[in-house]
Amino acid sequence: PDRAFTTDDGVGFQVLAGGEAGPPPGGACAVALARTTIPPGVEVVVPGMALLYAEAGSGWAAPADGAVRYARAAAQAPGSTAGPWRTLAPDRPGPLTAGSAILLGRADRARVGNDGNRPLRVLHVTIHPAVRPAER
Repeated sequence: PDRAFTTDDGVGFQVLAGGEAGPPPGGACAVALARTTIPPGVEVVVPGMALLYAEAGSGWAAPADGAVRYARAAAQAPGSTAGPWRTLAPDRPGPLTAGSAILLGRADRARVGNDGNRPLRVLHVTIHPAVRPAER
């Protein structure tokens, strides 16, 4: 990710996480930004194409299907940026703390669990083919 910067007008900007996840779906896309809160002891499966950024709490991520790219927090502090990307092995989950990130391609799915004693809060951006009202 790029370093944070502030404009001459005092506007701050910081890329928290980013990477290349392959080509987007053809045609119109639905893009969403969500905040997911995972209670202690709970595990969820997240489908791709997605970028997740841990805001608070602690947990882990592992592949459910496909490749899961993971970046450990550069520093264990809220507002930290993610470090370099690596691919997680199915039997070696990556720890999630504030500033960690997960990147999923279209066919990938990740298991994300909370092994802490507080909620794990994750921002995530998804990109999927748009569904017309008649197709719902």
